[in-house]
Amino acid sequence: MIQFKKAKPLMSLIVGAGIVGVFLNHSSPLFAQSQGDQSRAITIIHEDDSQHVVMVNPDENVTIAILKETLEGKTDEEIDAYFGHFESDDQRILADEYGGLMSLKMGYEGDGDLGYVVNPDGTKTHYNLYSPEATTVGEAKEALKTANN
Repeated sequence: MIQFKKAKPLMSLIVGAGIVGVFLNHSSPLFAQSQGDQSRAITIIHEDDSQHVVMVNPDENVTIAILKETLEGKTDEEIDAYFGHFESDDQRILADEYGGLMSLKMGYEGDGDLGYVVNPDGTKTHYNLYSPEATTVGEAKEALKTANN
């Protein structure tokens, strides 16, 4: 039971046991393995197709960094409304470069595995709600409210 919000059209093959969702073929750089002390450049694509590069420090959560960019300047009420459809602040979420969120309904998380995408170049990008790139709704809301005040 995957939930997602504001996702772009499906562009890659999704492989996983009983997993259905929207994953994107340009996600490899976003969810690359940790690169030690190096920052990662993530290109965020906005609804109007404009792009913005955000540098994510090794100690920063990727999902929170993407959400900070996509929800910059929003009020606390707007942030709460954005996450209003989630069941709990403990629900795990994972952002994509479009600011969309992937999640599983509470109680269905299992090991957090969402499957993987086969990219056009043949590489695979794995998605997991318990990866370092993921966070909880509550952690994201707290970070966003702090950043926007």
